[in-house]
Amino acid sequence: MPMTRTSGYEFKLAKWMLDSNLPKVAINRFFNSGLARVPPLNADNTEGTCFTSAYTLGPLLDQLDPELNIKAWDRAAVDHYGTGLIEFRHRPVDRMIRHIFKQPAHAPYMA
Repeated sequence: MPMTRTSGYEFKLAKWMLDSNLPKVAINRFFNSGLARVPPLNADNTEGTCFTSAYTLGPLLDQLDPELNIKAWDRAAVDHYGTGLIEFRHRPVDRMIRHIFKQPAHAPYMA
């Protein structure tokens, strides 16, 4: 199931909170302290929306496509001369193509 439409602001805020490993209590404190700014307008000039607590962030994260989860990526390593072993993650091309074509934006072209 694709994630409901989010703004760039909402994505950046959620990514920062997750990358910072903020506990739910800290996320809620952030919003309850009035530190969040009003989200910018959407592209169609309608009022922007944003999650407002760890409780409302949770369902958004649950809607993420499991193929985007880091666990869905393959891990490999290459021995680079002079640098040593370098680990990297990648996705198989067929899974990437399937993910791209199941996006709603491509539906009119898939008929």
